[in-house]
Amino acid sequence: MASLFWYAEFRSAEMLDWASRTVRAAEDATFTHPRLPVLYAMAAVAHRFRGDLARTATLAATGVRLADGSRAGCAPRNILADVAFFEGRLDEAEVQFADLARDTEASGDRYALTVALWMRALTRAYGGDRPGALAFAQQAQTEAHALENPSMIAWASYAEAEALLDSDPGRALDRLEQAATTAASVGNRYLDGVARISAASVRARHGDPVLALGQFRDALVLWHEAGGWTQLWTAMRSVIDLLTRVGADHDAAVLHGAVTTSRTAPPAFGSDAERLQANLNTLAHRLGPEQLAAARNHGAELDDDDAVTAAVAAIDHATVHGPAIGPDRLDQPTHGLTGTGPESSARAAQEHER
Repeated sequence: MASLFWYAEFRSAEMLDWASRTVRAAEDATFTHPRLPVLYAMAAVAHRFRGDLARTATLAATGVRLADGSRAGCAPRNILADVAFFEGRLDEAEVQFADLARDTEASGDRYALTVALWMRALTRAYGGDRPGALAFAQQAQTEAHALENPSMIAWASYAEAEALLDSDPGRALDRLEQAATTAASVGNRYLDGVARISAASVRARHGDPVLALGQFRDALVLWHEAGGWTQLWTAMRSVIDLLTRVGADHDAAVLHGAVTTSRTAPPAFGSDAERLQANLNTLAHRLGPEQLAAARNHGAELDDDDAVTAAVAAIDHATVHGPAIGPDRLDQPTHGLTGTGPESSARAAQEHER
């Protein structure tokens, strides 16, 4: 089982459930093994995909404790750093990934080193250090090509795209498309899905929002089928933004209520949180307090699956019927954070969904 860790991580495969059952059996039998910490990491990944970051952290921390400094602790340490990353504790995540890069390089595990490098790139990018992010992405690219591993090459391209959004969004989009194509060719569903979300987000800010909604629909379906709730909620926040831009105010308000109350949705932070609040301000102005409250309360009552169904239905309605607001308003930011003019290029990375 332990040898399948990275395979299962990037494919959200059934082995994750096997790992969860194995961990429970080991606990029931008070059984231990030198590679059991890796199984705890795999079981943690299963919960991370479901959006339960608290349980993810608990399992990963147990794996780290059982490893007691051995090489088997690399996998659960990686997942603990992921939790810090997804929860927006970027400084903490940066330290953890830096430690992983040091230790994996020392042990000669070049694959895990490459992962730590592109995760350092992403952490720097979301923290606003684009030059630092690009430097780590390029280091990851060098390691990935030395490995001749398609998934690692694609992940390094994805990290490079995130670092380039400020200076060259067109080149960033090319990198995202390369990453998605390569990921799909080797069955890396995780990267294929996140690259699609990122590419759709870039197009949403530099093109037709109705067309971008259709691309997000594909991403929602993909992640719902894969059971990747952390990524689903990221995409859903962009859908709220786009629905607000095209004037589908009631649907946007319903989804806002669902996204901000679901227990499986990771917390929004930085520009992501600012955009959600700005959307809410716009919707309050257009709908009025009573209609907004009713719509958000309805969203809060939806379970997670129903929220995705509602999002897909809202996208279908918006793409069939077109914008509910005039083209003169479509070209303007609805809340000061999005736009299609030249100035929006400089803001794209700060607004970008993970």
